Amino acid sequence: MQELVTQSVGELIDSTLDHAFGYVRSRRSCPGLADRDLVRLGIRRVLGKHESGRDWVQYVRDRGIAKVARSTFFQALHSPSRL
Repeated sequence: MQELVTQSVGELIDSTLDHAFGYVRSRRSCPGLADRDLVRLGIRRVLGKHESGRDWVQYVRDRGIAKVARSTFFQALHSPSRL
């Protein structure tokens, strides 16, 4: 229990995704963004308070959370492997 108290929300999300993706048997390749990264960034997007998707991508890049281009993130949402 003490471990949860000392973890940030981002750390908790990352550790939970690491655990969950350990059970995934197959993954489709997406040239722009890996499945785990898309899920991690998508969760952060939903939890954040930003004016737009473009504003959010700028926030993520400025803080070093991820080096992802706006077009890469939004194209990854519509890739054939994720539809």
